[in-house]
Amino acid sequence: MQERLDQILRSLHVHPAISLCLDYDGTLVPIQSRPELCWLSSSQKDLLRVLATHPRVRVSIVTGRSLEDIEQRVGIPEIIYAANHGLEIQGLHQGFQIARAAHIRESLQRLSSPLEKILQLVAGCWVEDKGLSVTVHFRGVMESDIPLVSNAVEDYMIHWPEFIIRNGKSVLEIRPRVDWNKSHAVRWIGENAFPDFREPLVIFGGDDVTDQDVFRELPSAMTIQ
Repeated sequence: MQERLDQILRSLHVHPAISLCLDYDGTLVPIQSRPELCWLSSSQKDLLRVLATHPRVRVSIVTGRSLEDIEQRVGIPEIIYAANHGLEIQGLHQGFQIARAAHIRESLQRLSSPLEKILQLVAGCWVEDKGLSVTVHFRGVMESDIPLVSNAVEDYMIHWPEFIIRNGKSVLEIRPRVDWNKSHAVRWIGENAFPDFREPLVIFGGDDVTDQDVFRELPSAMTIQ
């Protein structure tokens, strides 16, 4: 273990470019009963600011939250924000947004309201429209009622084949059926964060199911889970 840690420290010391990508909920902040309760401490924010302004480091937050939400919670302009599981990226000289984003937003608005009405009878369940994805939260649902939530969402989403359902920690994520996830976002950031250096050392830290895409698809990255 110590040998591996020494190897990591040597890599960090000598590498000319480091792309540090971090999940937010469950990684930078503890998961709470409601997502609006999750805030960085002042010491965490100070450390992120120091890292983000280091000339050899680019810091990215790669999260399932909406872009507006994560920018407000972190509030450091030097940080790159990859929101909605990487479907939109802001903070570089060029941003990224998934193709047909306007159509996706419109479709999610149309599907989220009826879904919310279906699930409103399940105590503790609520639906969050994040623009390019929708999250069904069931952390506050009684364990015996969780299958009701899952079955209701699956039955409803049969009518929306352009979207997929992904499991998370006490959530169901409804996302567009596109070939793009957090691993694509992390790779895109690494390729664009350093204009004069195309192969930075990529470090990624995450804890949730959607972070597994990075662990699985970017074997050359240094990962923390």
